[in-house]
Amino acid sequence: WAPLIGNFFQQNSPHFLQFAVGIRGGAEKMAHLLDLLLLENPNEDDDPDPYGIISLDMSNAFNEISRELIQDVLNGQASRDYALGRIKKGDPLVCPPGLQMHKRHFEAYYGRVGCLTFVGHDGTSHYVPSSVGIQQGDVWGTTLYCAVTFPILKGILEDEGLGGQVLGLGFSDNIQLAGRLSWGLRAADLIRQALADVGLRFNDRDSKVYSEVFRRLPDQGASCWDAIQLQFPDTPLARESQGLMVLGTPIGSDEFRTVALRDRLERIKTDLPK
Repeated sequence: WAPLIGNFFQQNSPHFLQFAVGIRGGAEKMAHLLDLLLLENPNEDDDPDPYGIISLDMSNAFNEISRELIQDVLNGQASRDYALGRIKKGDPLVCPPGLQMHKRHFEAYYGRVGCLTFVGHDGTSHYVPSSVGIQQGDVWGTTLYCAVTFPILKGILEDEGLGGQVLGLGFSDNIQLAGRLSWGLRAADLIRQALADVGLRFNDRDSKVYSEVFRRLPDQGASCWDAIQLQFPDTPLARESQGLMVLGTPIGSDEFRTVALRDRLERIKTDLPK
């Protein structure tokens, strides 16, 4: 089923591509595509709305996603409105091929309160009843998470209010938005609200913005980004002037890449004797 599911995530929306399931080398392909998009969209230094990347990460996403949404996607129909009203109650919800064949499996996991297990610093196991999120141990967990968030992200990024200005790339709960930064931040603000409605929240520490023009400006892009950020103050993002780490791949200036790769090499060399 993996190739079919991968094709589903790549072909069902012109504005959002999911790389985490069924795509060989998906993380590297996503990072490479982002690199190409930056190369194909160079900026002038005086551009008030430069092209760039907004990188969004979720906090504790697998444990907090709404099980109501999970059931709705598996049933193929929305039981309520989603995506800030872009998906209406009764609307069909697309589901990757093969998942609905395993409906009894999912009912066993998600039709009742589950058990969340975690281990403390002293090695003691703790058990917490859980009625939200992906059940620990579910082999379909990553596929299911991607499947249930896909219609939400598709609904937001295909909205006519964004005018097709933003391309979204996903790797599980990691989302990259490529486009002019004002459009990207508008999309990020909508995504924040839409995902909050199904139990998810941004990881502020790892949610950032980058444009290659920032490093060429005297203030490293501070005034440029601050002017854009004022439009959507409820979705604050840290500005990166040299580059971003996207799933372990450095994207940015040559110096940024070199430093990141040298640091990785040193960590590998340190770990070899262990």
